[in-house]
Amino acid sequence: MRAVLRPVSRASLVTVLVVMAWTTLAGSAFGDVRLIEAARRRDVAAVQSLVRAGVDVNGPAADGTTALHAAAEADDISVAIALIKEGARANVANRLGVTPSALAATNGSKGMIDD
Repeated sequence: MRAVLRPVSRASLVTVLVVMAWTTLAGSAFGDVRLIEAARRRDVAAVQSLVRAGVDVNGPAADGTTALHAAAEADDISVAIALIKEGARANVANRLGVTPSALAATNGSKGMIDD
């Protein structure tokens, strides 16, 4: 059986190239969201592994949320401490101007604020 290759339209090729470029730019502009997802899952081991692998501890998602925002929202002190030890900043605001510290305070997380 022979494979049949069909010509690709110029519009299709341009679309593919634009999507590839956007994906590359979005990944570098918004950081690696794997760390944020690990913090949301409350997975300290994954957080530590990703940081050791070189993932930016303060890398934001598209909305400016960082892994420390996710830890504060989940009220997970162990993940927050792991992130802070690696340089996560509690004063980084997301797109709405909310910091991880403010999230912890809003959630009434005394342990997160005191530590």
